[in-house]
Amino acid sequence: MQVTPFYSGNAHIEFGIYFKTGSNVVSAYGSNSIIINVPEQTRFSLTFNSNTQSSDGAATITVLKLNR
Repeated sequence: MQVTPFYSGNAHIEFGIYFKTGSNVVSAYGSNSIIINVPEQTRFSLTFNSNTQSSDGAATITVLKLNR
């Protein structure tokens, strides 16, 4: 399983979450915290890839504007 953030026109695999799944695994999880500099308006999305079928998923995202 791979969850990759996409922003500023690019996928950022360096901030991705990876979890090995197997045929007898019924659930998987991952977590990550990142701080990124976004100097201009952008779209943010998460891309999910897996070699197994997924029936449900959840994500919690918190966006904070930090003052310089």
